[in-house]
Amino acid sequence: MQVLYFLCILLTVPFITAFIPFDPSLACDDEEFMCQTGGCIPHNYVCNGINDCPNSEDENLKMCESHTCFHKEFRCNTGRCIPNIWLCDETRHCPNGEDESINMCQSRLCSIKEFRCITGRCIPDYWLCDNTKNCPYGEDENVELCGNRLLF
Repeated sequence: MQVLYFLCILLTVPFITAFIPFDPSLACDDEEFMCQTGGCIPHNYVCNGINDCPNSEDENLKMCESHTCFHKEFRCNTGRCIPNIWLCDETRHCPNGEDESINMCQSRLCSIKEFRCITGRCIPDYWLCDNTKNCPYGEDENVELCGNRLLF
């Protein structure tokens, strides 16, 4: 009896799944981009200047012009999205370098829970006085700022 039951399930499963429509929105996570071929790539690979999808649709100029970034991301002129923490860190992450532009970095404001480095980079307050220089010039570990809070 058990063998017959197993055989019936085995024969009916392909027919049942054949009637379930494929929903492409279930194929990739929220933070992923679906290529036309059905593969998924991380969101930050879209509009980054490198063809990651087989048909290069992740670098489509028209799509990149209107590409939106997630909260806490900066949109480069090319449409590439980079984390805000990369802004004004003296490393060009945008192809045209707008993430390091003097005008943008000098006028940049940090949130109340952030520390502003000399370069304009904003780092989380909890990175202050942790014996790791997160600002390009190390002012987040400065003795005047940290006093005897520095851990050795």
